[in-house]
Order: sequence, then structure tokens, then C-alpha cells
Amino acid sequence: MKTLLLVILAVFSISAHARGPGGDPVIPWPTFVSLTPVTCEQLQGDWVAYDHNSIWFVNLEMREGDALSTLRIKSHALFTHKATGWLEADGPLFYGKIAMDPTHFYDVIVFRDLDGTKIRIIKGPQKYFDLKLYRRE
Repeated sequence: MKTLLLVILAVFSISAHARGPGGDPVIPWPTFVSLTPVTCEQLQGDWVAYDHNSIWFVNLEMREGDALSTLRIKSHALFTHKATGWLEADGPLFYGKIAMDPTHFYDVIVFRDLDGTKIRIIKGPQKYFDLKLYRRE
């Protein structure tokens, strides 16, 4: 019984520590990001991602010499079926925001890891999902 209580206490202590000191919980950062910088040429174009119940179409329009790029996502899993946003290069990843409608904005990260190119859509504190991107033929 004592061991069970210690385990429960440890779990709550670890989860409270993971949220950070006050404020909103910390958004999980991708852990296995490739350190090789991602270039505009590598991400430019049409991509597709498969989820357990939907297909996502992702279009990235990268502008050379410009810090911002356009991101468009279309899927039946989204509230409005379409989302547009922007991305900004930051070394090994691109980060930005997408707008689902005038009141819903989400953070987004495009990165590479051991499995390939992925997009992480962050819907709120501790709420996110990753989609593996495949080049659309």
C-alpha cells in the first residue's frame, strides 16, 4: 500500500513539474528534430498526410529571400475544412500559425526527424498531434 501511494505521489509530482512554474502548461517540443537545416526547396510543394480517419492535403509555398512562407491545409478533420497560415524558418524547423476561422488560431511546426518530414499542429496546452508528410505525386 505504501508503494502504491508513493507511485501515485510521484506521478502527480512529475506531471505538475512538467507544466512549468505557473502559467500555461509547456507545449511539448519535438524531441528527435534533425539538426540539419530544412530549406525552402525541400519543403516547397504539395504534401499529403494520413490520419486514422482522414486525409490531409498540405501545400507549402516558400518564397526565397523572404522569412515568411504560406501554409495551406485542407481536410475533413478540420472545423472549416481549410486552414491557412504562415511559416518562418528557424534553423532545423519552420514554425508559425494557422487560422481555422476568425476565432481559432493554432501554432504549427514543420520539422524533420528520423521518420521523415512532419507537421505538428498544436491545438492548446498539452493538446497537439503530429502528421507525417508524404510528397504528393
